Amino acid sequence: MHKRFMILLAILAAVVLLAGACIFAVRRVPTMSDLIQPGASSLHVNLVTPPLAGAWPLDSYLPIFVSAEGNQPIKAIDLYINGSLYQSQATPSSWAGNSFATHWNWQPGSQGQFTLLAYATNQAGQTGISTPVVILVGSAGGSRSPTT
Repeated sequence: MHKRFMILLAILAAVVLLAGACIFAVRRVPTMSDLIQPGASSLHVNLVTPPLAGAWPLDSYLPIFVSAEGNQPIKAIDLYINGSLYQSQATPSSWAGNSFATHWNWQPGSQGQFTLLAYATNQAGQTGISTPVVILVGSAGGSRSPTT
């Protein structure tokens, strides 16, 4: 009986110690604003659609949705396709928000692989870049939706 009590007490002490360590660690994890130096910019750009590694028929329009968020007002979002500027979307002149989203409906002119990349610029002239999205465009299929 005494041995079981000691084992139970040791397990209880280990659980309390582990819980305390977890609470300490969680309280020590810095927030994003803690990691940004004063005067620096944090600009996150997300190419939301199309999904990564999608395949599309040639005769379809690809919905491209991009969002940007930072600690300073967003000025514009640029969409690049295979390294060339496709189009730029500027925020309205009265815009003072730290986030902005826009979309395009793009129809590829040929079959092949295309790399989409979005850049966002804030009022301070700092730039953020999305993760590239690579899509494959196949032969026309008469469909207006992605094939996966």
